[in-house]
Amino acid sequence: MRVFIGLIVFCLATVQATRDANAETCVNDSWYPGKYELCVSSVLSPQGMNTYGPEHISPLVEGNGAWCEGVKGNGIGQTISFSFKEGPQNISMIDLLNGHHKSDKHYATNGRIRSVGITSDKGRLGVFEIADTKYSNIEFPQGKYKWIKLEILSVYPGSKYQDVCVTSISPM
Repeated sequence: MRVFIGLIVFCLATVQATRDANAETCVNDSWYPGKYELCVSSVLSPQGMNTYGPEHISPLVEGNGAWCEGVKGNGIGQTISFSFKEGPQNISMIDLLNGHHKSDKHYATNGRIRSVGITSDKGRLGVFEIADTKYSNIEFPQGKYKWIKLEILSVYPGSKYQDVCVTSISPM
């Protein structure tokens, strides 16, 4: 009976940990277009003293942090979204510091975004390829958007870790 109860407790803990890793996590942020809510579809669990939540990808935060997705596999299907709090904003691109910029080693060992699908309150904006460079911008049709969502479609694999990381992202 103890083994059975222990097995049930283990299964419940595993389900909760998976649910937590896959739960959308949001922070309030602001940059060029104004105030927005920045959400990510998953977050890598803390590794020692390092955390990987969406608060690390604000253009206002400087440091060695990054957002890293937290699902099993290479991050395909994970999302980053912006919901503009002051009404529709005139946006035409996303500035992106792709990968983990703490060091060249961190950049190489973690995954990076290779392509994204972007949708908005106006519909699908397209599929966009991203060069394997530390800085990129993703240009799309200029418009007034209430929200924008990026979905990871493909990745540049890290040499050691499957986690996809982003150091900074901002709508412009």
